[in-house]
Amino acid sequence: MQSVLPVISAIFMLSISSVTMADSIDFNSKISNVLVGQTFQVDIVGNNFNYILDGGGFDLSFNPSIVLVDSLVVDTTTWDFKTSNGTLNPQTGTITNVYFNDFFNQNSGNFPIAIITLTALHEGSTPLTLSSAINFPFGSGGTQTFPTLNTGTVNVSGVPLPASVWLFGLSVFAWLLGARKGGNHV
Repeated sequence: MQSVLPVISAIFMLSISSVTMADSIDFNSKISNVLVGQTFQVDIVGNNFNYILDGGGFDLSFNPSIVLVDSLVVDTTTWDFKTSNGTLNPQTGTITNVYFNDFFNQNSGNFPIAIITLTALHEGSTPLTLSSAINFPFGSGGTQTFPTLNTGTVNVSGVPLPASVWLFGLSVFAWLLGARKGGNHV
């Protein structure tokens, strides 16, 4: 039994490393915590590509009652050939047909793809879901590739009241309490 444990452990470690080392399209952070009214940016990046990615395309979906997408801009320094920032539909919470292609940069490893600027509208949580754009497959050297497209999450919380508002409220309460106890003394 003891000789089986190192083998199982080694297989488990190999499966973890193969999962974490797969080529993926991802967000610069999995979870973004923001406040209502805050404008913030999220990077879309390529991670762990062991081949040169010539280009590809994706769609993005989000909850439009939680966040508003102000813009999505493909990094044209990295992707120097044909790019599109996609078509935004704020009512349905989608950006479709974002695509990017390259001739000269030979992008592999980790690289930027695009930057999304969002504004938090209401409290709640929304996934940022990437999916492959059917008309713009990912490719390398004329061969279609299938990187993993990951999901991110944006958590929006209410705007905290500043200490001065709490202090003002406390002083009004104290003044009302004092006026009530004091009655109509002249």
